[in-house]
Amino acid sequence: MPLFNEQKFIQMTSEVFDAVADFLQFCGMNSTLAVFQSERLSCPPLEEIARRRTDTQAEFKRDLINSLTTGDVQRFRSLWGSKWQAAPDQAAQRLLFRCEVFFAVFPLHPANRVKFGDISESLMRFREFLDTHHQDLSQSTEFLPFYALPYIPNPADHPSFKQIFSVSWFDELKRQLTEWLDRQLVGAQMPLIVSALRSPGDSTASTDSELWSVALELADALQHAEHGDIPPHEYINSLFARIGIFPGGAVKFTATTDFSPLDFKKVTKDLENPDLAAPLLKACVNRLTRAPTEHVKRFYVELISGDVFLVSKGSLIGKLLANPGPVKSYALRVLNILATDPPGRQYIFKNKKLIELLMPMMSEDDSDDLMNTIGILQKLSLMKDAKTQLIKTGALDAALKLLADPSRLSDYTGDYAAALVMNLCMRKEAAQKCINNDALSILAELSGATSPQLQLYAIAALSELFTKEPKLREKAKSIGLPALFVQMRSSADPGIVEQFDYVVKAMNGEVEDTGDDDADDDDNGSATFDAYDEVGNGQWDFDVEGEALLAKYVITTGEASKAKEAIDTSLRMSQARMSVSFGGSKSGRRPITPGHE
Repeated sequence: MPLFNEQKFIQMTSEVFDAVADFLQFCGMNSTLAVFQSERLSCPPLEEIARRRTDTQAEFKRDLINSLTTGDVQRFRSLWGSKWQAAPDQAAQRLLFRCEVFFAVFPLHPANRVKFGDISESLMRFREFLDTHHQDLSQSTEFLPFYALPYIPNPADHPSFKQIFSVSWFDELKRQLTEWLDRQLVGAQMPLIVSALRSPGDSTASTDSELWSVALELADALQHAEHGDIPPHEYINSLFARIGIFPGGAVKFTATTDFSPLDFKKVTKDLENPDLAAPLLKACVNRLTRAPTEHVKRFYVELISGDVFLVSKGSLIGKLLANPGPVKSYALRVLNILATDPPGRQYIFKNKKLIELLMPMMSEDDSDDLMNTIGILQKLSLMKDAKTQLIKTGALDAALKLLADPSRLSDYTGDYAAALVMNLCMRKEAAQKCINNDALSILAELSGATSPQLQLYAIAALSELFTKEPKLREKAKSIGLPALFVQMRSSADPGIVEQFDYVVKAMNGEVEDTGDDDADDDDNGSATFDAYDEVGNGQWDFDVEGEALLAKYVITTGEASKAKEAIDTSLRMSQARMSVSFGGSKSGRRPITPGHE
């Protein structure tokens, strides 16, 4: 449906030109005005320009989808690169990765109607893609298994990749790509000045039409859900995005969003007030997880340089975490995000009571708070001093107790708890603690888990324990672990077999202890699987929130320029140590298992 009828297009063309001319004249840009008035005479009407752009974008969309359908990866990459140098948002980043997975297996995929292509070549291309793009997704529980894909000779027969070798998986991928392109390309049709000059009636009619369309699609999805056909989470999110509603109550970011430095004296003062703290912390989470990449980085550094949690005084974090409900929940989410990268880890750990404050939450029932707590502790365990404190305060036993209770484990909690145990087991004092607890039996059971991440971390932790403490090797043999490992190995995926071989060697004393492994301390980039994702589903709504709330804290005095310069300096110093980059990629340092880089 066209945005304007022909008469309105003619009128709008004149209004736009007159507005530009008026602006140039007002600013005294007479030379520019003269050139503009001359070129204006030969400019086609907006209707024709819009039609050309629509045709061009429709052709681009057809070509891109056709290149996916035919497995033409070079054409797909060329078309994508002509429009976007990098994935413009996180949804696009994940979508692009799935497309590359499809190209990698295209020669063997049932959607390949002509059955051409060499699987070894396509897997090699995918390996090159992994080496140069999207390393951050290796830390996502969804995408991590695909980093083993280039090394599997016949992925069609591998149980971990069974799902992607179906026509229904490809159809869903094509649908996601089509809908994403529709949102991206339609949104770029008319320039900002045209939108600004549109009459309220035009805007309202367009909005009503879009809302009606989304309402029908949501009703259809609800009807399917009633019959047991649950629509994909990403599809529901795409509908919300079309009407400006985002999970977590986020708001749209526009060209007019004010990202100026905040007055942290006002921020920290209001964080002392429980009624004001919750919406303010939620707004921080929204900006850290949903703003354009360059503003995410800047805001991350700004929170640290502004000492948002007053870590030197040490009392604010304790007050926030002592408040049940939204204050505590959003405070944990902000802390978890800050802990993602070395600058944030070092900042929050300046509060030496932080680990002590977090430890009691390991036994609480709130799943969102538990996920963020275990996430923070796991990320802190990459720091030498924090690792020492974690062992002394009983984090190892608490994490093992958590892992022993499947009813409390989400995918996130299980992965992070196992990774925390693995990190702590790199210390001899942690291994000695495991002589008299149930660590071996708990980790041995997890070595047979269906989750490849849990398997990986459990086996790695056992390997560390066996190399560091001879008594544990004897204990393992006494409780029958050698036979158990042989049984597990016989039914394990190819990628895990080598890990079982390694842990058996460690149990037999054939692996030399290299000492306490603190080489991963502080400076090795992102620690997690979810760089700058919000962890937790529970949300609270407030009268004023998001960017509208943060705008009230913007520095309005002459100090703003000094604050901006200070943030710029901190940003340059932190750039190489942060997982989010201006190019849209992330450093993506994934956990390393013993004996393997």
